[in-house]
Amino acid sequence: GNLTPKRDFTDVRDVVCAYRRLVLDGQPGEAYNICSGRAVAVQELVDAFIEMATVDVRLTSDPDLQRPVDIPVLLGDSSKIRAATGWEPQIPLSTTLADLMDTARSRVTPT
Repeated sequence: GNLTPKRDFTDVRDVVCAYRRLVLDGQPGEAYNICSGRAVAVQELVDAFIEMATVDVRLTSDPDLQRPVDIPVLLGDSSKIRAATGWEPQIPLSTTLADLMDTARSRVTPT
């Protein structure tokens, strides 16, 4: 697939905190964007995982898996939820990725 698109990633633990803040301080019927407000290339995530890996990783791209049309950047604006509740993401993306890697490692059975 295409690794160049940039996306707005938010740790699910931060999302849960945002939901809680909205229950307490949000306005019923209003829509709020829960996001980091930072666009990161998918390639950066892949590179970070490869760097954390304890095995050799070879990355290959299959052109057949690329979408015919891909939005280059998807970036959210969380200013409304920040203003209404004071919420902002607390967990850095690097921590999220490290925690994901640790979870994956804990589920792998050595052969």
